[in-house]
Amino acid sequence: MPEIRTFRELFERVQQKQTKSRIALVCAQDIHSLEAAAKAVSAGVMTPVLVGDRTLVRRAAESIGFDVPDSCIVHTE
Repeated sequence: MPEIRTFRELFERVQQKQTKSRIALVCAQDIHSLEAAAKAVSAGVMTPVLVGDRTLVRRAAESIGFDVPDSCIVHTE
C-alpha cells in the first residue's frame, strides 16, 4: 500500500472504502466541527454520532444547513 503524503490522498483513500466509518463528535454544537462533519457526510465517508446538548446541536446544524436525524444525536447536559 503506497504511503499517504497529503490530506487529499488520505481523503481519496477513505472514499475508496466500501463502508462508512461511524465517528463520534463531542461538543457537536461547535460550528467548525459540524461543518467538517457535514462535508464528510456529503462525501459519503462517515456516519456521524453527534454528542452534546440536543437543542444546541440541532440549532447549530440548522444554521449551516446540515440536516441531522435525531438518531445521530446523543443528548448530554
